[in-house]
Amino acid sequence: MGQPLAGELADTPGPAFADPTAATELGLGPLDGYRPDIQALRGLAVLAVVLYHAKVVFPGGFVGVDVFFVISGFVIGRVLLKRFAANSTATARRSGFSWFYVRRARRLLPALGFMLAAVILLAPLLAPLGGLPATSPTGVAAALFSANAYLFWGTGVGYFDPVAELNPLLHTWSLSVEEQFYLFLPVVLYLSWRLGKRRDRPVQSLRVFVISLIAGSFALCILLSYSGAISTQTGIRFAFFSPFTRAWEFAAGILIVVLPVRLLAPAKLRRVAIGVGLVLIIVPMLLLLSSSQIHSTAGLFAVLGTMLVIYGGTSPIQAQAGSEKGTAALAPAIWLGDLSYSWYLWHWPLIVFAAAFWPNSGSLPLLAAVGMALLLAWLSYNLIEKRFKSAHHKSLKRTVTLAACCIAAPLIAAALAPTLKHVIPDTPERLAQQRHVAERVGCDSGT
Repeated sequence: MGQPLAGELADTPGPAFADPTAATELGLGPLDGYRPDIQALRGLAVLAVVLYHAKVVFPGGFVGVDVFFVISGFVIGRVLLKRFAANSTATARRSGFSWFYVRRARRLLPALGFMLAAVILLAPLLAPLGGLPATSPTGVAAALFSANAYLFWGTGVGYFDPVAELNPLLHTWSLSVEEQFYLFLPVVLYLSWRLGKRRDRPVQSLRVFVISLIAGSFALCILLSYSGAISTQTGIRFAFFSPFTRAWEFAAGILIVVLPVRLLAPAKLRRVAIGVGLVLIIVPMLLLLSSSQIHSTAGLFAVLGTMLVIYGGTSPIQAQAGSEKGTAALAPAIWLGDLSYSWYLWHWPLIVFAAAFWPNSGSLPLLAAVGMALLLAWLSYNLIEKRFKSAHHKSLKRTVTLAACCIAAPLIAAALAPTLKHVIPDTPERLAQQRHVAERVGCDSGT
C-alpha cells in the first residue's frame, strides 16, 4: 500500500508548539516515538493481502487493505496535527503543507512509477491476453492517482469478479484511494482546525468533524452495499472503489489522534484492547469469503480491531515497556512492515503473470511469484524507497521534477506497449495457455 514508512512518527521534526493547549490535549510530544507495533501490524496486513491473492491461508485477507487505511489515517493525522499545533503564522503553515507533500511524493512516487512502467512494458510478453486491454489504461490512471476511478467507470468490472484477475495492475485501486486521501486530507483537516481556532476550540472542532465524517461515509457505504433500493452492482462497486465510502476508515485512524488523552486506559485494559483488536482483525481474514457486498461489514470488524491495537499501544508506558523485548518478538512482522509498500506493489503483477503461464498448476507458481515479489520488494525498498526518502535535496522544486518523471515514466511505457504487443508473436503454446486462463475465469481471452 501507499502507506507511510516506519519512521514517519520518529523522524518528524519536533518544533515548539505555538498552540501548547491543543498539543497537550492531543498528547502531542511524548507519544511521537517510533511504533514497532504499528509497523508489525502493517506486516500482518500485507501478508494477509498477498496470501489472499495467492489463494492460500487467508480467504478474507482482502481486509488487510482496511487495516492499512486506518493506520494511514492515524499516522498521517498525527503528523499533520503536530504541524498545525506548531505553526502559528501563514508562512509557517504554507511551509508545513509543502513539507507534507514533498515527503509523501518522495516516499511513494519513485517506487510506484518504476513498478507501473515495468509492468506495462512486460505485460505484452507475460500478461494474459484478456488482461492486456486494461493494463495500460490502469497504469496510466494509477500514475495520475485515479486507478480506482478508471476501474469503476472504465471497466465496469468489480474487484472480486473473476475477469478482474487478468489485470496485473488491479491492485493499484487502493494506492489511488490513499493518494487521494493524502492530497485532500491536509486541507480539510486544516480548515476544520482553523474554524475551531476562531472559538479557541480547535481540538473539539476536529473531533466533531472526524466523527461526522465517519458517520456519513460509513452510512453511505452501507446504503450502497445493502439498501434494497440502491444496492445494484454499480452501487456495490462504487462502495468498494470510492474514496467517499472509504473515508470513514481513514477517519477512524484520525479519531484515535483526537481522542482526549484522559481516555487512555490502564496498562492491563490496553493489553486487553490489543488482544481483542487482533482477534477482530485476524478472524475475518481467516473466515470470510470474497464479496464486494460484505466488504463493508468485514471492514468494520477490521477497522475496529485496528483502532483497538493502535489505541492499546498509545501511551508513554507502552513505548518504554515494549522496547527491546517486544520489538525482538515482533521482528519478522516489522521486517515485512518495512517492505510492505514495495511488496504490495510487486506481488499482484507477478501473481497474474505466473497464473497466465501455469494456469493449471495450483498454488505453487503463485507462491513462487510471492517469493519473487518479496525479493523485488527488498531491492525496491533499499535501492529506491530509502534512497529518495533520505535524499539531502528535498526542495519543492526538485520534488516536483521528481514527481513529473515518476508520472511520465508509466505514460511513456503505455505509449510504447502497443508496439511491443505487435513485435511479440502469439505462439501456439501461449494461445493454449490463454484458453486455460479464459476457462478458469469464465471469459473470452481475446477480449
